Amino acid sequence: MRANIIIHSVTGNLLLIAKVFQEKLQEKGVDARIYRVEDPDLHLSAAESNEANEYYEDIISLPLASMEKLRKGDVTIMGCPAIFSLPTAEMKAFLDQTIPLLDSRDMENRLFYGFASSMYGEEAGISAATGLQLWADSLGMDILDYPPYVYKEDRDMPVRPGLGIDKVAEDLSSAIISAL
Repeated sequence: MRANIIIHSVTGNLLLIAKVFQEKLQEKGVDARIYRVEDPDLHLSAAESNEANEYYEDIISLPLASMEKLRKGDVTIMGCPAIFSLPTAEMKAFLDQTIPLLDSRDMENRLFYGFASSMYGEEAGISAATGLQLWADSLGMDILDYPPYVYKEDRDMPVRPGLGIDKVAEDLSSAIISAL
């Protein structure tokens, strides 16, 4: 079984969350891989922010997500920051590239889970994760019956995801195994 974890991470928080998800899934025997969406301005964020610079190399070293990689996964886990309660433009650009999957229905009956980070409150993060779920639903994917995880970022960075993510990742990986 293969899980694709696709993220748009700027400051590294979503990368850290994805790595914990990956670790917990791998402990359960799942081939979990992390991919990133294209962000041509990531170097600008890294130049302006110590927090973004800290994880810049780790983020850009991730392979880029693609439709072909999507097709190879039994499970897709997707996360991005919430901007105006929506997925980021970079994540949206990736989703727009998958329009051919609407007609091919290649993603039908595969499992999906969305998560987000937000400086604007949990509701904004849930809204962004719900936007990702709507995309997955339009492709015929099965939305995992597990609440979307929202990491509440603080404007006074660097606040990093804490120990609570381990419990969320453990529960999520168990829910994925049970659903498959």
